[in-house]
Amino acid sequence: MQAGWGKQQSYVVAFGVGGVADVTRRYTADYAATQTRRTKVSEQWLANAIGGVTGQLRASLPTEERREAEARDAAEAAQLRAGAGGGAAAAAQQDLPGAAVLPGAAVLPGAAVLPRGSP
Repeated sequence: MQAGWGKQQSYVVAFGVGGVADVTRRYTADYAATQTRRTKVSEQWLANAIGGVTGQLRASLPTEERREAEARDAAEAAQLRAGAGGGAAAAAQQDLPGAAVLPGAAVLPGAAVLPRGSP
């Protein structure tokens, strides 16, 4: 996916009503190379920041929706540990259901993830 954007991405973050997700692994062809560019913040800091915002967003969700979101998170983590990839459309749907993929951008409910340098 990264090749289609014409840029070397370091961070790709998706935002939705049910949380925030670092979706970089899904949107880069060579995650090992991408990791060498991820130097703005530590991975632990990023995980804590994303977890904090996600926790705040999910606090207002009904219990069943919160459980569903947590189950999706667990399934995603298992997929990534297993090395499963997926195309951009599958990734957007997996990361935050209801997302649609446009060339160079994933548009999510109430938010957008755009390539760096987009207007």
